[in-house]
Amino acid sequence: MAPRAIPLRPAALMDGEQAKLLFTSPPYANQRHYTTGGIDDWDTLMQGVFGAASPAMAEDGQVLVNLGLVHREG
Repeated sequence: MAPRAIPLRPAALMDGEQAKLLFTSPPYANQRHYTTGGIDDWDTLMQGVFGAASPAMAEDGQVLVNLGLVHREG
C-alpha cells in the first residue's frame, strides 16, 4: 500500500503569523528518483509547495531556493 499524502497547510501551522523568510532545498530535478515523470513531476511538485506556502508568507517576505548544481560524468 502506498503511503498517504499529508496535506500541506503551512498557514494553519503558523497560527496567524506571517513568515518573512522561507528557505528550501527541494529535490533536484532528475538527480533522485522520487517519481517517474521527470521534470514535469518536479515542476508540479514545486508549484504545489510554493502554492501551499504562499498564504503563510508576509507580503514583503522572501523565498530562497537552493537549486544546487547538476554534475554529470563525462
